[in-house]
Amino acid sequence: RTTFNHQFTSDIKTQYHLYDPIEGGFHRYSTKRDWSTPHYEKMLPDQAKLLGAYARLARIIDDERVEEVVSGTLSFVTKRLRAPDGSFFSSQDAYLEDEYFGLPAAERARIAPPYVDRTRTMDGNAMMITTLLSLDRPGAEGLAHDALEFLRKHMVGKDGAFYYFSDEDAFLSGQSLANAWALLAFVEGASIDEAYVRTAVSIADYALDNLYDWNAGGFFERHSTDASFYAPNERIDLSKPYGPNAVFAYGLLRLYLLTENPAYLESGLKTLGYVLGQRGGLDESYYAIKAARLVQDHNLLDEYATAAATITALVKERQSKFFLDDLLSKEQHNIPLDDAPALQDEFASVGFLILALLAFAAGVLSFLSPCCLPVLTAYFAHNAHAKRGDVLKNTIFFFLGLATVFSVLGMGATLIGSLFREQQSLFTQVAGVIIIILGLLEIAGKGFSGLQLSVRNRKTPIGSYLFGAVFAVGWSACIGPILASLLLLSATTGTLFKGSLLLFIYAIGLGLPLIILSFSLDKMSKRAWKFLRGRELYGSLLGWKWRVHSTSLITGSIIIVLGVLIFNDYLYRLNQLALQSSYVQEVIIRGEEFLKRLLLQ
Repeated sequence: RTTFNHQFTSDIKTQYHLYDPIEGGFHRYSTKRDWSTPHYEKMLPDQAKLLGAYARLARIIDDERVEEVVSGTLSFVTKRLRAPDGSFFSSQDAYLEDEYFGLPAAERARIAPPYVDRTRTMDGNAMMITTLLSLDRPGAEGLAHDALEFLRKHMVGKDGAFYYFSDEDAFLSGQSLANAWALLAFVEGASIDEAYVRTAVSIADYALDNLYDWNAGGFFERHSTDASFYAPNERIDLSKPYGPNAVFAYGLLRLYLLTENPAYLESGLKTLGYVLGQRGGLDESYYAIKAARLVQDHNLLDEYATAAATITALVKERQSKFFLDDLLSKEQHNIPLDDAPALQDEFASVGFLILALLAFAAGVLSFLSPCCLPVLTAYFAHNAHAKRGDVLKNTIFFFLGLATVFSVLGMGATLIGSLFREQQSLFTQVAGVIIIILGLLEIAGKGFSGLQLSVRNRKTPIGSYLFGAVFAVGWSACIGPILASLLLLSATTGTLFKGSLLLFIYAIGLGLPLIILSFSLDKMSKRAWKFLRGRELYGSLLGWKWRVHSTSLITGSIIIVLGVLIFNDYLYRLNQLALQSSYVQEVIIRGEEFLKRLLLQ
């Protein structure tokens, strides 16, 4: 017990705030390094993994806090995530965040609990089943049995294990993740009902026929016949993910011990060999370690050597029927690669009004990003010694400069957007140089209107327009993720007009707050306006007489600093640093939940 004192793993009430002490269960992750502020979503796989981990910890130490976690998490899963049919729902939403989860039990009872996503996933259910079977607690086996029966009847068939079940239908076949976990769940389930061995065998045989690499070992990511979910060239993914392969290795070796089928020994050992040559995460490596211990404890390498002749003949036969060789030789296997219908654009069925609202919201969110602070500084500096009545006009032209650049990007979203993403570093540096030059001209009194030094000519509509256009390019390096998403979205709208209009609406969301601010400047008192206008400064250096306006000096200096930041990509880095602050993280989480509610309604 002393070993675990003051550790996050057991001191849940004072340090480990991912656990919900009122309703039980674990929140998804912490938004801060000190674990103090969770993201309140509760995912079924997390409950399964952490419930299993704390149950094992409870066997090692006698600690009432650990027992509280085990009992509370099991209670949450059975009350909130267990379906009437015995399966388990995938998650509970983070809706309302601390406005719900930060309340005591009595106040929570007066509020409707967060939404539960009733979709069933194979990996989440299988993880919970394996955890329940390991608990050795009253009722746990019964819960596992009910869930296994649901999976057997509704999510396993001639196409192996399906990943999803929703609206009374199972779908998405040919996934290594689903089949690996389904195999393990039914292998483990054989401890309470030997009939589940037959289900495990059917899943294993499907996986060996459709996902296993008979030439090199290991299981491919995906080999799906679901033409409605994948484009023709996406139904097969030949990568070999570490996690599912580790689970496959352990499940197949366990199945070999139950059936003595040499195909499971061959594939289990070869898959384990593949996994041991890779690098995986801590939780993913758990089943790789268990598989290795299984090999050692049961002398499976000796058994493999004894059956070498049989296994060699088996492998040779299976290689002659290897599904990938059939596809590469253009022989038909299930649905041919060239006759699967292409996917419809993700947003093709969404009304343009909805897209426009999303684009406008994205513009406003970009304005509220940490990157906006230096741009606001440049905006105020740019208008500091303009005439009071000209501020609104200059701001509108500044916005039009922004809108022009973004509209052009939207018009050529496929071509120009690709060029922008590929050459973003070059564009950023060019914009930085131009902004530095503009800052030097500002200090020299030239502004954006040529060589005239008089105040009345410094801030022209054309100058403001160019200033906005240049800043659109420079600012794009900072708001790049949002802008790139809008460019991809505009590419699905079908026409150049709609694409450019979508980005123009985005620019409205970005520039409208500046226009609103300009009204405040126009209504400023004469005394405050006189202060902002500044005055002329005079001096001499080595016989050279100079004069510069105070606001020109301040404006130019700020613009030069911004240009240097943009040229060196520091503006983006400062933004990333700001994103680590608790305030910005809170804004992001709130925005995420708002958009989620908007799209779900």
